[in-house]
Amino acid sequence: MTNKSRKVLSSDKKVDEKIPKSIEKIQMELKQTVDSLKCLEVVQASSKGGDVRVMCRCHNKAAWLNILFRFLDRERGRDWYSFIGQKYMVWDGRLTAAWVLIFESDDLDKAIQDIRKMLLAIHAEIGDAKPARNARQLPKTSYTVNLPSNSGFEKTLQERTGPPGTRGTGSDAVRTVSISGRR
Repeated sequence: MTNKSRKVLSSDKKVDEKIPKSIEKIQMELKQTVDSLKCLEVVQASSKGGDVRVMCRCHNKAAWLNILFRFLDRERGRDWYSFIGQKYMVWDGRLTAAWVLIFESDDLDKAIQDIRKMLLAIHAEIGDAKPARNARQLPKTSYTVNLPSNSGFEKTLQERTGPPGTRGTGSDAVRTVSISGRR
């Protein structure tokens, strides 16, 4: 997909200017790719100041997070910027969340083509199934937190809030808290 060139008169000078693909076409291409993942459904697409934004409903969180992990792992060093997160809102009297994907680049057409290829390649690798139990996941990390006697937590509160197997014997007991990417 090459950009066409045209001559533009500006201050009585001829200037070559590339005509970018229409933003609507870029949005449609990104929407088709995201919808093809089958775990997300684009409900809104927009643009603001040289970016493309899509808001999506998630139908299969496990599959989406597997794709997202691989996408974020591969995006380093690219000449585009991405923001992927959840937007919370009240819908029909309920708190709900949608996934928001925002992509920015000086050459948006090229960036979206790169993003589409990456998403499609990841989807082809893993298919539509949920990730296997032994699939690559976030590393499990542990932190040790010492609670001093003047922390304001009584002994009974410390014992109540500690993870299983770490019940303390006093107000200076050491607690180990595990934070994991797994649920």
